[in-house]
Amino acid sequence: MKIINYDIGDVLSYTFKFIGKKFPSVALIFLIKITMLTTLVVMFGQRVIYIMNNFTSSTDTESFKMLFQFLFTGRIILFIILFILVELILQGYTIKLMQSDLFNLKLSTKEMLSYSLKKFGYLIGGSIALTVLIILLMIAAIIIMLILGLIFPLFAILGAIGFIVVLYIFLGYYRFMPYTAFINERLEGMMGETKELMTGHLGGSLLLLILLGLFEQLTNFITDTIIQSSVTVSSGIDPMYTFTSSMIGVLIVLVISTLVQYVAQIADIAYILIGKRSKKERRDRIRAKRLEESNKNAQDDLPLSGKSNPSSSGGYSSPNQIFKD
Repeated sequence: MKIINYDIGDVLSYTFKFIGKKFPSVALIFLIKITMLTTLVVMFGQRVIYIMNNFTSSTDTESFKMLFQFLFTGRIILFIILFILVELILQGYTIKLMQSDLFNLKLSTKEMLSYSLKKFGYLIGGSIALTVLIILLMIAAIIIMLILGLIFPLFAILGAIGFIVVLYIFLGYYRFMPYTAFINERLEGMMGETKELMTGHLGGSLLLLILLGLFEQLTNFITDTIIQSSVTVSSGIDPMYTFTSSMIGVLIVLVISTLVQYVAQIADIAYILIGKRSKKERRDRIRAKRLEESNKNAQDDLPLSGKSNPSSSGGYSSPNQIFKD
């Protein structure tokens, strides 16, 4: 690894220690997530069941237009936007909560929430710019792969490898950038640290992405099975009863899925912040060693000049400095 010099055991160990230590706050965040997701599922759920019962055999453009208008009302779109904003606030709050624990910072709930709100424009603007850049790179990779593949089969293989690399960069930035945006004050600091985290976490990133991908596929399969079971309603069975039982099954899967994803999110944050603390501790050791050597040389040069007055070494001069490293 390039900068992050600790093993996965340390990250997982601290992740579960943090959850236990800050359980009231973590549990509250989890409940807010579940409440928002439950509301979204209930708002969409009945519409999805209706669509699957009435539009599954429709293929004309007018039917799809009706489906789109029926599913995406203004209220649901506004709720989705609100859901994304709340998710960002909760993410920023979790980061600041862990920062205050790892670096012994005294941050109030108001300070952590205000800092999360402050980062909205910064994070969303960077996300939009990065999305456009990555999409252009992916389109370019596909075009180059197709053109060269028609000329030389070897170039098609190389193009496919290049496409995978671009895809990994896309996934890596979207995995780490929301966290580094809440930690760094400058855009170059955010992009630089995100790149550093990606290069130092290749194996772990791929493994985690594969595991989370498989888990997501499993939960999607279970959810689809539950929804499909409510599409065909047997005679004599109340459709509302079928819908309610289906939604309960979906919500159970949703709670388990959200819990796993939130623990994985906390582990990612722990990985980044423990790395920052490791860099700080190493930097402090270097400063202390240089100061000790400097004092020793000064005493050797001036043996009769009296006691030296070395300054304290290491540490942050203020809580805000942690946000700028």
